Amino acid sequence: MIRPLTLLSIFSLLLSISLPAQEKRERELELNSGAEIVSSYIWRGQNYSHTPSLQPWAELSWRGFTFGTWGAFRITGQGDDEINFYISKETGPLTIAIWDYWSYSKTNPSQYFNYEPATTSHMFEGQAMLSFGEENRFNFLFSSIFYGSDPSKSIYGEAEYVKSFGRNQISLFTGYQFKGEYYASSAGFVNLGCSYLRHLPLNEKLASYISLSFIVNPSASSTYFIVAVGI
Repeated sequence: MIRPLTLLSIFSLLLSISLPAQEKRERELELNSGAEIVSSYIWRGQNYSHTPSLQPWAELSWRGFTFGTWGAFRITGQGDDEINFYISKETGPLTIAIWDYWSYSKTNPSQYFNYEPATTSHMFEGQAMLSFGEENRFNFLFSSIFYGSDPSKSIYGEAEYVKSFGRNQISLFTGYQFKGEYYASSAGFVNLGCSYLRHLPLNEKLASYISLSFIVNPSASSTYFIVAVGI
């Protein structure tokens, strides 16, 4: 703009065999959550008219599977709010995910359980990401909208380089629309930029961060500078 709970809980309770410590940790349920405030909501080069935006998230992980939710709620501005769900599976460097994006607003009412292609506000996307490295990491994302409010079924790809040093992180990224009309009227680069992130530990279990991003959308001739604070 980007994870079913009951089954994962049942599978976790059924695990009763003795495992090495590392395998036990992999099989345990892990819950994480957080939130950030961003000065503008820009996703893949698109401006969603949140100025600023509150973006909470939560996810439950178990043995490489992750089920999560992510939202975007405008504090001011005219854009729609979002509630998204996803499920993903990580295997080595490959992560495969399916996202359900849903948007709504008071002026643009939408029924959550309306999945009719012509009227739904849901948009389903399949993703595949390859990641290599740690301190110097390369991420390659391929995503395809396959159902919902984008009848053009857009295909998007992104390459990212991330450099970590101490509590700092710098990233460079480029995103391209291969097909469709969701990100632009035709194929082309829609998301170029760089970002800097600084981790700010608060205590042993809680940390915060601040990030700065510069983003260019060549297809729309748009430029954005974004500040985000998260926890």
